[in-house]
Amino acid sequence: MPSPSVLPRPLVHRVATIAVLAFCAWLAVRGAMKGLRPRGNDFRIYYDSASALLDGRDPLLVEGSIYPPSFDAALAPFALLPFTAALILWQSLSFACLLWGWRRCLQMLGPALQARPWVSWLALLAVARLVDSSFAYSQVNTITFALVAEAVHRWRQARVVSPALAIGAGAALKILPAGFVLWLLLRGAWRAAAASLIAILVWMSALALIAMGPERSLRSYQHWIALVVEPVGAGGEKLLEARDYVPGQSLTAACYRVFSATPATSAGASGPRANLFDFPLATTHRIVQGLALLHVAIWAATVLRRRRPALASEDPGFLLEAGLSVAMILALGPVVQKAHMLWLLLPYVALLGLQSRLVGWRRVLREALVWASILLIGATAPALLGDALATRLITGNVVFLGLECTLAALVLELWAPREINPSQS
Repeated sequence: MPSPSVLPRPLVHRVATIAVLAFCAWLAVRGAMKGLRPRGNDFRIYYDSASALLDGRDPLLVEGSIYPPSFDAALAPFALLPFTAALILWQSLSFACLLWGWRRCLQMLGPALQARPWVSWLALLAVARLVDSSFAYSQVNTITFALVAEAVHRWRQARVVSPALAIGAGAALKILPAGFVLWLLLRGAWRAAAASLIAILVWMSALALIAMGPERSLRSYQHWIALVVEPVGAGGEKLLEARDYVPGQSLTAACYRVFSATPATSAGASGPRANLFDFPLATTHRIVQGLALLHVAIWAATVLRRRRPALASEDPGFLLEAGLSVAMILALGPVVQKAHMLWLLLPYVALLGLQSRLVGWRRVLREALVWASILLIGATAPALLGDALATRLITGNVVFLGLECTLAALVLELWAPREINPSQS
């Protein structure tokens, strides 16, 4: 049976949706043009790392390379092409994946999409700033987002193997999708969690083994763990020794910018600061750990409170739970740039598309949090405020605050005092 169209029937909303899709396509083209400039963008790092792998060298020796060896192995086919052709193919794939993930999210709304046709364009427009960042740097985020959205869609159909393969492939590119294993465990979806964990291990090992062989892949993973994983796990002085600054808009980066006098931008020690306190790095690391545990506790309490079937297809709250998990993974990931935050498309679709269970002041607060999140993130667009002010807002953790507003709205909704009525969604 063919999947229903996600383009709304009312003409005004269909035109608006097509306009936003065209805008995103233009952002992808503009990103490719930026990648062809002398300084290039992150795809140059990917391309050089994959080329190093094919030449028998260690990909992590390429300046700026921080991804696991499985990522470089997956991009090896691109390194066989001329750089311009590889970049165009990469941007085309990235745009196609954005469309696929967007489509999957809307399909999961079911009949609710017909009642709220504006969700098709509004949710995508809400993350346009983040999509722009991902395309401008030619990053991998739309691809991992498509894999995550596909996995959630298939979990909703009570499948096990196909979503596990999607999560495994996503984790092989960027480790963040592995965080969904915790959500599955909290839900009691033991088979799905085990299948996902196995798929992650298989994808991450098989790609590297095929491309490099056992000995080289082992050395490369050891180097990656020492260069990237261990400093992040240690935090404090060791983290700042490994990096000029703590990048991103997740909990870790926000805390280091606020609580310690660390560099706030890629300019490093010569760049601006955004700290409100001047705590020792070890103290800030403990604050990060405490706040991370608080986030995990809220996540666990919210999922466990619902006591729903491990994998349910008729429960509208499933999409809200998935959105909460997306937002929690983004918050807890140690190096999550604003471009990674385009994953918020899934929780935005859930919050904007599903009928709220809340009433009274709770309903007002929930709506205020959703719109605050959208406006805070949108306010970082240089086209609206100029480069200088947009940079100040980003270093001031505005995107992280938008993410926390999304988390609060999802938690508030999932702790609503009365049950979801499927006929209302």
